[in-house]
Amino acid sequence: MSGSCASRAGSARPEAAHAIRRDYPQTGVVILSQYSDASYAVQLFRNGTAGLGYLLKASIGELDDLLHALREVTAGRSVVDARRSSSWSSSASARPNRR
Repeated sequence: MSGSCASRAGSARPEAAHAIRRDYPQTGVVILSQYSDASYAVQLFRNGTAGLGYLLKASIGELDDLLHALREVTAGRSVVDARRSSSWSSSASARPNRR
């Protein structure tokens, strides 16, 4: 599993996430961001969604939420922040909400 923290716009490059997935296909990548602008997630998922996640830092209220997201991307699924997924047009298959 891999995590990336975007402290400023563009600092967690989607290209890096895809490079990790290409070089280590069994590694899931979750980007934690403070930016709720859909364009950041769209860039991440533009070339595929498998094993990728985009979460807002403000949404990670409990450790279980983050662990769920990490398990999903490790299994090859994708995760989009539940606060934003209804307004974003992505093909994520899972949300970080506990079930």
